[in-house]
Amino acid sequence: MEAMRLRHMTVAKASTSALGADLPRAAGTRRAVASAAGALVRSARLVPQLGILGGGPSRGWRCRGMSSDGEGSSVGGLDPQLEEEVPREQRPVIELASIRDSPLSSWANLEPQSLMRKLGTVWIASFALSAPVVAASYSPQHDTLEFLLSTCLAATAAQTIVLLRLHTTWSYVAKRLMSPAIEYEETGWYDGQVWVKPPEVLDRDRLLGTYEVKPTLEKLKLFLGGTSGGLAALVLALFLVNTSVSPRDSRIVAPRRTESGIVYSRDIRDLSVLKQSDEAAAQEAAAQKGRPGYCGDEYFRALAGGSARSCDKFN
Repeated sequence: MEAMRLRHMTVAKASTSALGADLPRAAGTRRAVASAAGALVRSARLVPQLGILGGGPSRGWRCRGMSSDGEGSSVGGLDPQLEEEVPREQRPVIELASIRDSPLSSWANLEPQSLMRKLGTVWIASFALSAPVVAASYSPQHDTLEFLLSTCLAATAAQTIVLLRLHTTWSYVAKRLMSPAIEYEETGWYDGQVWVKPPEVLDRDRLLGTYEVKPTLEKLKLFLGGTSGGLAALVLALFLVNTSVSPRDSRIVAPRRTESGIVYSRDIRDLSVLKQSDEAAAQEAAAQKGRPGYCGDEYFRALAGGSARSCDKFN
């Protein structure tokens, strides 16, 4: 019995020493697992808000721990010390919060129907503002088609500029969110630095870029393609209308610009000749068909300071 008891004690001591040798290795494994699980949990905090498990991105979500102006002790549940090297206003996630709350840039986050209403308002306002300017070159009464095409062209161009501004702003933020390293300025343009994102920050930024910014950019590209196509169609239509010669204009000799002004007669080389010769003046008047010289062409009319209405009485 005594021998059996001694044998059991020896086996117990050996097992205890083996377990003690494995404890540091097990503790290290537990720490590694806990660290990986912590990173996954921090990233997963954004998942319900992004709508990954709910069938798609939800509108109006925000990073946990960040208010509407980007303030908070942590952004997306991360330790704020991870990003303290970069000035707050130059952090990609803060830049995203800034454009999300901007009066103009926030349009990109609207539903397509709401964005269409905003762009429609821009088009109508631009049409109303450009109509008086276009009327100085094209008479609404006699050049109705040219007037409408030019005014629509100006309105569509303003609409396209707004979309380009939105796309450029969101593309810049998307690039900084998806990049593993970003440039920032400590105090000014002369001391730029490059900051490599920690893994936790990179995971959070790429979640934001993938599930919020990229869908917004795709929507803006769709709208931008539509307005660009309309702009190209209007330019082509206006070119074709201007190059077509109407019966009324075919009776008017094309004007020429000389050093001294605009002349119509092919035999007149300088306006000073008209002051010296009554015959040359009569020839020039006959070539103009009784209309002022600048009325035959929109460019020369604008160059002379005339308007479309001032030439209507000669038609």
